[in-house]
Amino acid sequence: MSHTRGGWTAALVLLLAGCAVGAPSAPKSNAQPPTLTPAPLIAEDRVATPERIDGTFNLHRPAQPVMAASFRADLVADHCTDRDLPAPPVADDALAVLDRSYSLPVGYAPQDLVAASAAGLSGPSGMKLLRAVVVDDLAAMAVAWEAAGLTVILESAYRSQVSQAATFDGWVARVGYAEALTRTARPGHSEHQLGTAVDLTSPGWSGRFGDWAVESDEGAWMAAHGWEFGFVMSYPAGSQDGTCFSYEPWHYRWIGREAAAAHRGSELDLRRFLERYVGA
Repeated sequence: MSHTRGGWTAALVLLLAGCAVGAPSAPKSNAQPPTLTPAPLIAEDRVATPERIDGTFNLHRPAQPVMAASFRADLVADHCTDRDLPAPPVADDALAVLDRSYSLPVGYAPQDLVAASAAGLSGPSGMKLLRAVVVDDLAAMAVAWEAAGLTVILESAYRSQVSQAATFDGWVARVGYAEALTRTARPGHSEHQLGTAVDLTSPGWSGRFGDWAVESDEGAWMAAHGWEFGFVMSYPAGSQDGTCFSYEPWHYRWIGREAAAAHRGSELDLRRFLERYVGA
């Protein structure tokens, strides 16, 4: 019996050893966590892009821009000088620095433009174009407008470089070249070309020389709550020295909710705030 038991024991040991040798071990993963790489601003072969399209879209919404402050201070100090320097690289075009010095490549157009009707806007507002990444926050903000009994009209959103040229020329004809430079951006320098900026208005408001944030309930609501949905007033009152443009209480730029909250706490104008993310 002891000899038989020993034989079985030896056989069992050999069998287990063979299993241990032959069994594949779990592969070690060399995969690294994904990292953000700067997304270059995209130059388009075409210059003109339709300003409005019909129809609604049901698209998967991309994630909001990831913030990674680099605190670089190598941008030009005299950025209110009119020239055409390439916009500094950023991790997401939604955080691009545009001003009177820095501009987009000729013919730049976002690749994910959709109609604002995808955010539930109707009529002429729903026909304006903007980036798909903006849709969810715009839709939530539109629900908040309705709940507050407000009627906000999307007067302008994405503008192609050709459309911005026409807008600029219109202001030149209206107020002269020097004044136009402070009222609207030259072609290639407009935040509207990013597809993340909007001009808003409301029924009964008279136009571009008044104070929408004071003269209408809709404007006052946006000034108080727009940031909660990722929308920041690009050119607030008293900021012309930093932004290079005059006060525009109707002009809001979407930068994502996290960035908008950080901007609100920074007490910086939007351009100075976005300097933090150049090269990130």
